[in-house]
Amino acid sequence: MDIEQERILVVEGDHQISDLISRQTLKPLGYQVKVIHDAPSALQEVKRFLPDIMIVNLNLPGLSGKDLLVALSSQRINIPVIIIAREGMEKNVIQAFRLGAIDYLGWPIREAEIVSAVERALVQVREQREREIRIRNLEKSTKELQVQVHDLSIIEGIGKTITSITDRQDLVEKIVEGAIFITDADKGWLLLRGDEDSSYKLYAQKYLPKSIIIRKDTPWDDGISSLVAASGDTLSIHGSSLKLLKISQFCRSALLTPIKINNEPVGIIAVAKDAPTAFEASKRPLIEALAGFSSIALLNSERFEN
Repeated sequence: MDIEQERILVVEGDHQISDLISRQTLKPLGYQVKVIHDAPSALQEVKRFLPDIMIVNLNLPGLSGKDLLVALSSQRINIPVIIIAREGMEKNVIQAFRLGAIDYLGWPIREAEIVSAVERALVQVREQREREIRIRNLEKSTKELQVQVHDLSIIEGIGKTITSITDRQDLVEKIVEGAIFITDADKGWLLLRGDEDSSYKLYAQKYLPKSIIIRKDTPWDDGISSLVAASGDTLSIHGSSLKLLKISQFCRSALLTPIKINNEPVGIIAVAKDAPTAFEASKRPLIEALAGFSSIALLNSERFEN
């Protein structure tokens, strides 16, 4: 049990009682304990100290412990409260339970009773925290799943579009547009392997600097596409890793994936960003799926041309 991070706010006007609860009983056990002597000050301290539980005497000077419970409820402050009451205050105790108190200590009390009440309250606090963590994790997973479903529907739509295109130039341009869209990239390009040799040539691009755009019959060399083609695997690279490569002339982050036909690389889809931050991991399966559709579309266009 990690009690060092668990905070207890004691609201008690009697210094003898507060000393017994705080200094003599709870602090030696490692709890963080703050003592406040009246209800108005307690309301202010709740927001600063953020206690896990509160121990409140019903018989406070000025505003009573019941008044404090009402104020907490009205401000939607949901903190477990253990109340202290002397003999003869049974009706007040019942009212306090109706106002949200979770446990009761009768005065005079022993140290063991204080510890037991605090531990019972903290069990509830820990269980609530675990529930909140599970809920947050579930909400996060649900959102991630919704994003994945949304992304898959988009890639499916792009796939249907490009596989229906028979003109090769129109096709490669649509592939580049789709790659930029699904990866939130700033620019993109597509290379295809030449028929006469194994070099890769630029067939389509979007938003590349005019100074680096070359003719289609000229081999493309950005210092990295050839590595992707040779490995046959998707590559994400960014920041300082790009500095020694030619590609660093026009981007700070890149994501490249091969287009394969019969498991043989025939092209490269590449996207890039101006910022030195890596592409999100979720973008990799999207661009790989696009490469799969692209291989089918390229085969279709080739058959149509023949």
